[in-house]
Amino acid sequence: MLNILFSTTRQWNVGDEFILFGTINLMKSVFPEGFNAIIYNRHPDLRTDIQPVCNLRNVKLFMTDELTFAADANFRVGFRDNSFKLTTDGRFIDLVVFAGTPEWSNSRCFDLYEIIEKYDLPVIALGIGNRIQDECELVMRNLSRFKLFTVRSPEFVEILSEHISPAPRFLPCPSLCSSAPEKIRTVETVKHIGLIYSCDVNRSEINNCVSTETYNYLLALFRRLKREYPEHRFSLVCHYIDELPFAHSDFPDTEVFYSYDAKDYYDIYHRFDLVIGARVHGIGCAASMGIPGICIMHDFRGNTVNGFLAETLSISQPVESALETVNQAILTIADKSKQLTELIRKTADLYVSLICDTIDLPEKSFEGYSPPILPPISNVFEGRPHLLEAMHKLLGIPDPKIVEYDRVVAERDQALAERNQAVAERNQVVAERNQAVAERNQAVAERDQAVAERDQAVVKWDQAVAERDQAVAERNQAVAERDQAVAERDQAVAEWDQAVAEWDILVNSTTWKMTAPLRALLDFLKRLLKGTRVR
Repeated sequence: MLNILFSTTRQWNVGDEFILFGTINLMKSVFPEGFNAIIYNRHPDLRTDIQPVCNLRNVKLFMTDELTFAADANFRVGFRDNSFKLTTDGRFIDLVVFAGTPEWSNSRCFDLYEIIEKYDLPVIALGIGNRIQDECELVMRNLSRFKLFTVRSPEFVEILSEHISPAPRFLPCPSLCSSAPEKIRTVETVKHIGLIYSCDVNRSEINNCVSTETYNYLLALFRRLKREYPEHRFSLVCHYIDELPFAHSDFPDTEVFYSYDAKDYYDIYHRFDLVIGARVHGIGCAASMGIPGICIMHDFRGNTVNGFLAETLSISQPVESALETVNQAILTIADKSKQLTELIRKTADLYVSLICDTIDLPEKSFEGYSPPILPPISNVFEGRPHLLEAMHKLLGIPDPKIVEYDRVVAERDQALAERNQAVAERNQVVAERNQAVAERNQAVAERDQAVAERDQAVVKWDQAVAERDQAVAERNQAVAERDQAVAERDQAVAEWDQAVAEWDILVNSTTWKMTAPLRALLDFLKRLLKGTRVR
């Protein structure tokens, strides 16, 4: 028995499961002897947009105590979903099938690409609805493993041909082939209309909702339809649990259908003659049974409904115009239903032909096959100290290391407080010192001012002293000159006194007295001579 691994989601978006059912139906036509259908579940509760921390999802956990249970509850330890996990040995897989989705190359698929690469598995993709989302090396180097690649919107053919060979083929989404053959019917007239309900992000989960604008448009259109077509029966269909209470609130007088099991929706949609809504694969589920639909376009995935021959509405389109589209669909319902029935047959035949022409799976031998054993662990915290610390915090359990750490921190904080106190006191001393320095600087400034004034006075005093010294010098010079004159005078007086003394001696001497007559004769002769010259 072949083992085929399908990439899909379960219990998240029933549209993914409708595509899976269609893909499995096609593979059953290719392998009528049957196969084991295994899924790689991309449910966001199982595989997040970021890689898990500490490889906790790859652990098989043996529950031993409250702390381990708490770690499992808070950090998603282990992987217990009944789907392929990264730790599963992949050598028994014969083929990997991406069951039509926009989500085929992002982080939720990285584990699958690792499995494909590790075990060298052949791959086909049926009904892909997006370009390459993450051109990481892991994805890009495994694109060559795709043996067949179909897209559900023609614009992706050219976009992806650059990376994928053989080039992608455009075909309707495999969900068109998801119904059991006995449920396919031709609608002759419209009596019962299914309204596919959707909520915005305030009422439902992100990535499983529509915009608020689309939600408001949907409400306005559905209410108007119920007023304009009172002769028709209307029912609401919810695809996600969060929508149920709001569907009952928004339309309290309308019956609401929902199921946790995606297979039940074929019974739900089978009762309608026309479906209207924003859920692309609600339109696809009904189309797989020959029931036409009208899609309210709200994102790039809306183009998928062209493969279901559905009419489309834009949220910018007036409700009056939308009513005309609905009225035309009601009038042409039989022709459209017949076209759908024929399209289902042709699409299935083309898919089966392409798959048969593409894949040739060799029979595997499991002689001596011994897959690795992954024993459970009882201590998930070993080698994961941060996980242990986080759990202690979550449960309020004091960790001895943390207690010791807190004690050290408390002592450090006390030391810091004391240091801060010492710093404050030091700062006070410094402030006081700075104040004293400021006062000293003020005194120094005043002293310097006084010194400057004193120096100014000294300069003036020195000038006066210099002038005085000059005057003293001049006076001393005068005194010296005077003293010289006095000395010379005294010398003259002394000489005079000497001469007088000598004269007195002479006069008083006998000689002088004896020569007195002679001197008198001489004086007479001088006068006589003098008088003679005068004449």
